[in-house]
Amino acid sequence: MKEILNKKIGNNPNLKKIIPNIQTLLEKAKNIQKNAVAKLSTFKVGAAILTNKNNIFCGCNIEFDNYSNTIHAEEAAISALISNSPDEKPVCIAIFTESSELDFPCGMCRQSLYEFGGKEMLVISSNKDKYEIKTMNELLPYAFQLSHHKRFYIDIDGVACAHADAICEWLNNEYNLSVKYDDVVNWNPNFGPIDFLEAIEICYSNPKFIMNMKPHDGFIDFLRIIEKQMEITFVTNRTKSKDETKKWINKNFGNYKVLFEKDKEKLNFNYLIDDLDKTIIKLHKYPKKTGFLIQRPWNNHTNIIKKIKLHNNLHFIKNFNQVFDLI
Repeated sequence: MKEILNKKIGNNPNLKKIIPNIQTLLEKAKNIQKNAVAKLSTFKVGAAILTNKNNIFCGCNIEFDNYSNTIHAEEAAISALISNSPDEKPVCIAIFTESSELDFPCGMCRQSLYEFGGKEMLVISSNKDKYEIKTMNELLPYAFQLSHHKRFYIDIDGVACAHADAICEWLNNEYNLSVKYDDVVNWNPNFGPIDFLEAIEICYSNPKFIMNMKPHDGFIDFLRIIEKQMEITFVTNRTKSKDETKKWINKNFGNYKVLFEKDKEKLNFNYLIDDLDKTIIKLHKYPKKTGFLIQRPWNNHTNIIKKIKLHNNLHFIKNFNQVFDLI
């Protein structure tokens, strides 16, 4: 079978995963196509989905007398995946028809595939002579996403802002210490001449200190992705240098709404990412809200992680990318 080359998929992260499975996927799609019920259109379609765990789920189209109840092959394959292994994510779907030209999914199925597989999901259209691979982003560049209407709140200190690094640097310069980020193993360690919260009070009274702090590693890349999916708001319990805090957000990330609120759990959001375990654990009372506690030295303790795991709407994450696997 001849492949029609598509240069646009060269950098697709799913490509390496599907290369060893292409022939198997194509065979599965071709074989399941024989089971299709197409008594009205006579147009038979077979579909085979490959998941991120290298499992394959198949489906074919089924037509009914009233026609409107028809199940498309792609929908049947998605249904098989979700029914049998809901934690797996589709990375590719192969479609087989007997047409002389290649047939890609209809608009309705493109939307369905996009919602489960995302824009990087690969779609292989095939017949008995050839096949072509495209990305969902090529097939549906302007997919409808209800998540655009969801609110994602981001804590500033410890999530967006590497405040602990800045405080440690100030302590070392001011008191000739050698304190490191990993030494901040609880919320208020005592470093001899001063404890951490006292240092925060002093430093956060200095507008210059606020403006010179740096974003956390990996945060900007995370923000650029999540802002395309949801409405972003920054939230903090800072009580000082509020104007400088807003300026710092604008300087490093752009124009975003900033809220100053101690009781974050009471705010109107769908998702909250924070580094303070007490804040996230309070969200267990609000099952419709999802909380992400991002791993930091001061919260990376067995007792905290166990508390988080007790609740379905709370998650302990080691890095920003884990958010995308959970939303």
